[in-house]
Amino acid sequence: MRVASRYIRDQLRLGSRERALLLSVLIGTVSAVVAWCFLIALEWGSAWVQGCWMGVVLPVAPGDRLACLPAPAAAVRFWAVLLLPALGGLASGVLVSRLAPSASGDGMDATIGAFHRGEGRVPMRVSLVKLLGSILTISSGGSAGREGPMALTCAGIGSSLASLFKANTRERRMFMLAGTAAGLGAIFRVPLGGAISAIEILYKEDFESSAMVPCVVSSVTGYTVFRLLLGLLPCQDATGSMYIVPVLELLGVRDFAFVLGLGLLCALAGKLYSSLYRFCRERLFPHLAIPVWLKPAVGGLCVGILALGSLEVLGTGQGLVQQALDKVITNVGPRELLMLGIGFFGVAMLKMAATSMTIGSGGSGGIFGPTLVIGAMLGAGAGMVAHAVVPQLEPPPIAAFVLLGMAGFFAGVASAPIGAVIMVCEMGSSYTLLAPLLIICVIAMLLGRGNHMYENQVENRFKSPAYRRMLSGDMLADVVVDAYYHRTIMPTVCETTTGVDLRRLLANQDVMFPLVVVDGAGRPIGILTMGNTRPIYFSDVQPNLFLVRDMMSPLFTCTPEEPLASLLRKFEGSGYSRIPVVSQTAPGTLLGYIQYQDIMIAYETEMARRRMEVA
Repeated sequence: MRVASRYIRDQLRLGSRERALLLSVLIGTVSAVVAWCFLIALEWGSAWVQGCWMGVVLPVAPGDRLACLPAPAAAVRFWAVLLLPALGGLASGVLVSRLAPSASGDGMDATIGAFHRGEGRVPMRVSLVKLLGSILTISSGGSAGREGPMALTCAGIGSSLASLFKANTRERRMFMLAGTAAGLGAIFRVPLGGAISAIEILYKEDFESSAMVPCVVSSVTGYTVFRLLLGLLPCQDATGSMYIVPVLELLGVRDFAFVLGLGLLCALAGKLYSSLYRFCRERLFPHLAIPVWLKPAVGGLCVGILALGSLEVLGTGQGLVQQALDKVITNVGPRELLMLGIGFFGVAMLKMAATSMTIGSGGSGGIFGPTLVIGAMLGAGAGMVAHAVVPQLEPPPIAAFVLLGMAGFFAGVASAPIGAVIMVCEMGSSYTLLAPLLIICVIAMLLGRGNHMYENQVENRFKSPAYRRMLSGDMLADVVVDAYYHRTIMPTVCETTTGVDLRRLLANQDVMFPLVVVDGAGRPIGILTMGNTRPIYFSDVQPNLFLVRDMMSPLFTCTPEEPLASLLRKFEGSGYSRIPVVSQTAPGTLLGYIQYQDIMIAYETEMARRRMEVA
């Protein structure tokens, strides 16, 4: 294996561009094989647990029809519907907590975190545990998506292959995204949408353009190989897309009023969904006084309770989208249409709750897929209500409402409008609704600002720790503090100064924060920021009972010989605007201070110097 990898690595040294393309093809191929195995295992597991043991028969998307699955039970066993999601959550919780705790929760969010803060490293152990945990969770009825485990697993494939071929940190992040794109492109049959989503979902208002080509190559390769592998299954549907969408006509100008209304509905529902999900993930389950491995079982039990009211909340729910697309409303009265619409809204609400319980409790899976399902249910419900209430306005077909709801709802909660539009178009093999899809995504994003489904998602590249270090780490590695610090001592205050004396000092002098807190011997021991002084102004306790040492923040210092690259990390970790400079031989001796702006000046100076060298 080592000889083979060394030979391949030597061949890939022909050029950086050729090396990137060949490695992207390899990542896409391996990811497609893993996605194929995962899909078969998941569908078989779901058929046995949900079909044979629960007796539940849920609709299946055309792109997921596999060969010769076992026949379901004759009747629904409601005790199994109640208990089996909890048992699946328990098995997944034990597996994940013992072998790879970082594999819990949403796989897409973990992938985003690995890009920004993990140097693009996704251990294969975490990926494998994520796959097994997700199969246990989803097969037993947990409401989660397949894309989460696929994104993290294929990201691990890209990361591992990049490390095998000695790629640097920047390249490893790029190939990690290529793996994510291949996983999404294969599992959803969206070659271009998978690539765009992988580079767009990292940020709220940006995208990782440097990874575009590897992601497209890897995603197209993964889609192609996955389709070829599906062709080996004797009962696999010949369709190349996830869903079969009826022929839709271009929407007229009058129809855009319905697009606007549906966009508003998606934004409001997105706020509800993100709030419910964050409540479960950050407040409800973290405060339960039970072991971590038991929490997914509690989440599964909650899903079982919801399933007693509506079996549609079980599993991925992808078949519900096709069911909504096929809905025929000819010869259906307004009252029946209104009841159908309310029913679709109810399924959407229950699916929000079930997904929040499953993933928020630490269950393994994804929230990407359920988001598309919820959007489809909202769109179908809105379409039914529109046809029931204002039929004289001739609303668009229900299928158009479904596709618009999928794209709008996902764009609103994930801040990924372009990827959502292209994915929905490719899922239905139709670009007829391209313009209204773009409009509804923009509306849902603008009205849904503040929705945060992905905890690790950042605003843009300049807010990403990975991008900051990528920009400044190498650039400032050889520049030291000595050339840029101010040889003027920062204002100091003694640790035993009382709140009364500190208030008098701040009132009588023009003090520039932060202050260096020193001990009786004049040695720095902490930092006093303006925020630290709030107790002496806004507390009911007497100010003379406060001492400066009780209010100070941790001390961060640097030496003249320290590189600016490491100092930048101290600024990021502390949040201070200035950091004192001390002697390397006598750490208690203050020499001056350096400001964050000084590092920016050093960065611009170094860039200018390097441009001159190139010129």
